[in-house]
Amino acid sequence: MKQQKFAVFDIDGTLIRGGLYRQLMLGLIDAGVIPELHASIIQQKLLSWKRRESKNAYDEYELSLVNAIASSLADIPTAVFDEVASSIAERELDHVYTYTRHRLRELKQAGYFLIAISGSQQEIVEPFAKKYGFDAWAAQVYERQGDTFTGTIITKTYTNKDKILQRIIDKHGLTLAGSYAFGDSEGDRHLLAMVEHPVVFNPTEKLLEIAKTNSWPIVLERKSVVFELEKGERGYLLAQAGKI
Repeated sequence: MKQQKFAVFDIDGTLIRGGLYRQLMLGLIDAGVIPELHASIIQQKLLSWKRRESKNAYDEYELSLVNAIASSLADIPTAVFDEVASSIAERELDHVYTYTRHRLRELKQAGYFLIAISGSQQEIVEPFAKKYGFDAWAAQVYERQGDTFTGTIITKTYTNKDKILQRIIDKHGLTLAGSYAFGDSEGDRHLLAMVEHPVVFNPTEKLLEIAKTNSWPIVLERKSVVFELEKGERGYLLAQAGKI
């Protein structure tokens, strides 16, 4: 039996313009269910990142979000969490990058098995996965007990995305031959390294350096133009540019 090819996509910053995880946390702050101490730290780190006050400002902001949810989860009512997640999904469902949306459609039509792996929470990832035709997806899953969370993370997808992908490959009998991966951050590097066709999309500084070391193609979407860069003998060259 012929094995099916696949394409795996990160979600935040790759398909979605922005981060679902960040929006969820800011929504929970607005809902008043994140302690003031953590809310204050997040706002400080967010402002520092927006001002580009240090090279590590973005990483520090991301870490403040992770720390806040880890320490606050057991005290967040599931009803409030679900309401915030639902409102974000409804608002952001169409706010996606044109390039990755087009690639999704092309690969789906070509018979590829589409996979989404996201470090964001299942409650906000699932609506996007269903809308854009993914065949399988993985996201953070928090254990529930009645109308509260226990504080335990059942499924962790913020790291080890390659191991998660391998489980999906094994479960569905997929092949790495001809496979694609699309990612924008250092956390996607192992996914990109696994496949035949890695695509580095709007990369962070750390992923950019990894891409250059591995000669992976880089795609940039800015306003209404997509720039496709490929590694040549003298560095990266513009392979193609066009309106979207």
